[in-house]
Amino acid sequence: MLRKPHVSSALVGVPALAGRPSSIAIIGTESPDTAFDSVAGGMADVTAFFPDADAFLASPRCYEHAFIVVGGEFSLRDGVALVRLVRRRSSAGLVAWRTRAPAAAWLDAGADLWLPRSATLQDLAAAVRALQRRHPAGLLPSPVAQRAWRLEHATKRLHTPMGIVIPLADNDFEALATFASAKGQTASFAALNKALGHEQAAADNVLHAAMYRLRRRIERATEEPFPLGSQAGVGYVFRADILEI
Repeated sequence: MLRKPHVSSALVGVPALAGRPSSIAIIGTESPDTAFDSVAGGMADVTAFFPDADAFLASPRCYEHAFIVVGGEFSLRDGVALVRLVRRRSSAGLVAWRTRAPAAAWLDAGADLWLPRSATLQDLAAAVRALQRRHPAGLLPSPVAQRAWRLEHATKRLHTPMGIVIPLADNDFEALATFASAKGQTASFAALNKALGHEQAAADNVLHAAMYRLRRRIERATEEPFPLGSQAGVGYVFRADILEI
């Protein structure tokens, strides 16, 4: 059975730099917890996790990511074959991360960089930043981010850019209405907590959990990246147009 990718657009603790890649695909690993999700989400506007090559290759526009990372859950033969396939179809920045030696096999197949099995997620983020400085494809805008999401007030439903309609719980609707009112700016923790009716005590922790659940619910309903990011110590931002109808 084909396993769905996990998509992250969190920007926890990472400033919104002009040179941030539009999207990164990480193949061969899943997002196991919120800490991993937060760090990985900071590497690009949208970060998608694919548990295996089949999930990646079956995804829409799989070769249009600005960066593609092949993780460590592959045999040397299968991983190198995937790198060779991706390189024939994409000029994206391509990193082999935590993969089996020898490095030459991955680099000769088309990888731009090989990171050993001891390399951490922070090492991967640093490698992406280094490659991004010399990789103009990473400056291309995300195709999904250019299309508007629509929030329907009468029925409390969200229309995705690809036309999927998602019924919303009251709290999810109020959060999205707050983002729509922010018009692309960061919605403060205080504004979101007020909209959701959270008590002041431990409100931010409750809010973080609510935003995580919102993103996961939307991702389960559609394969489109949900462009919800965060600005550390300030609030959350919806990094695409959201129109109220």
